[in-house]
Amino acid sequence: LFSLLVVVGGLAVFAYLLWASWHGEIVAAVAELARYGVGGRNLRVFRSSADREANLLQQILAPALRSRNPERRKEAIEALENLASVTTHLKHLLLIRDLRRIVT
Repeated sequence: LFSLLVVVGGLAVFAYLLWASWHGEIVAAVAELARYGVGGRNLRVFRSSADREANLLQQILAPALRSRNPERRKEAIEALENLASVTTHLKHLLLIRDLRRIVT
């Protein structure tokens, strides 16, 4: 885990990231959000939400993910990826629904 200071248009934004190959995408998303005035306090909301979702999916699949059977673990990882995709889509649909309420 490391913290990264991103400066966009004179606005400093801290991002806390795990070092991974996709960290550049996270930095790019943080920078894009900063252009709209989304600061560190707001970013914590996104981080907390992602943490809660990850914990929920882990709880759902925990027994299979801890299995000693390699095939069962493989199936659990595939299910985890699928659940992540479905929950992301659901979250997007709910967000669009709520945003439509705001503008109508």
